[in-house]
Amino acid sequence: MEDLWVSVQLSASSLDRIETIQQAIAPVIPEWFIKESDPHLSLLPGISLPRDEIARFTEIVDAETADLEMIQISGIDWHPAESPYVVHLDVETDIDEIRRSLLSAVKTLGGELRYEPVSPHITLYKSGDGPTAEQITDLEGLAQKRSQLARDDTIETHWKEQECSVTVLQMIS
Repeated sequence: MEDLWVSVQLSASSLDRIETIQQAIAPVIPEWFIKESDPHLSLLPGISLPRDEIARFTEIVDAETADLEMIQISGIDWHPAESPYVVHLDVETDIDEIRRSLLSAVKTLGGELRYEPVSPHITLYKSGDGPTAEQITDLEGLAQKRSQLARDDTIETHWKEQECSVTVLQMIS
């Protein structure tokens, strides 16, 4: 079995916007948070498939995601709302049907889900992958920075991504 994840890779212009946002909010992010170095949108954050089924699964991913034309990035947020361990960009896109179809393909091909899919978002910074990770307890600075950036015409925090691509990647343990 091979461990894989399926992600939406973003355009160069979106990656530039994300880098600008990361730099702008860095002063209010605790030092124990790690900057996301490969911003993306996870469709399936972790699956296992038999090695001989990867090519077929990749074909299915290509067919199922061919109509994924647009993703709406809709501002800075964090998770969970109180004591967050992830600072992210909200994403509005309808990927539920695509996920269901890909999960069905994983099962049909003899694979299994390793990590449950999460609500669509693009991670900017995080301290870990769950509620046991270190959290931000004072949100005032982050909330003020979010409001400031929402009013700043020089830094886009809302845009439409129309040049994305979907990729099947091998997870490195």
